[in-house]
Amino acid sequence: MNDNFKRAFWTHVGIAAGGIILLVGIIGWLASDIEAQASRVAQDRTLIRERSTSIAALAELKHRAPQATLYEQKLNAFLPTQEQLLDFPRTLDNLARVRKVALNFAFQGGQALPQGNTPGSVGFSLDVTGAYADIMGFLKDVEFEPPRFLATFDSFDLTRGGEEYRFLGQGRVFFK
Repeated sequence: MNDNFKRAFWTHVGIAAGGIILLVGIIGWLASDIEAQASRVAQDRTLIRERSTSIAALAELKHRAPQATLYEQKLNAFLPTQEQLLDFPRTLDNLARVRKVALNFAFQGGQALPQGNTPGSVGFSLDVTGAYADIMGFLKDVEFEPPRFLATFDSFDLTRGGEEYRFLGQGRVFFK
């Protein structure tokens, strides 16, 4: 009976140990599977959040589209045609006379034609001489308060020579 008891005891201990090992293996496999699913859920939530933000931005853009169209129409009405750019030097001469500065103006190469909603542009160079305040007023008139033209400066150099200042600049004037 002692041998049967030992055999039965070790059999039951082996079965219990095997069951525990099998249970630990199943729990480990389930834990890794749950971790993988949790990672996928986190990625899905991030994707949902990004798409929700994109949808909100799209809705805002669609809401503002009529207003943007109105601004686009006003800007197109404001921009001169390419032929009307021939009046640009005369306009600058008039502004220079008002501000009491000497002006040398020339169109440069590098014309960009309009494409779709992007306006065209023509390069120009300026050489302006006069008092500092007068030059600054002239530049403000040209760049920020254009009477008929939309112009911007790409580069410039301002130097002092005695009582007068000299502004050398390159820029672009836009057209439709």
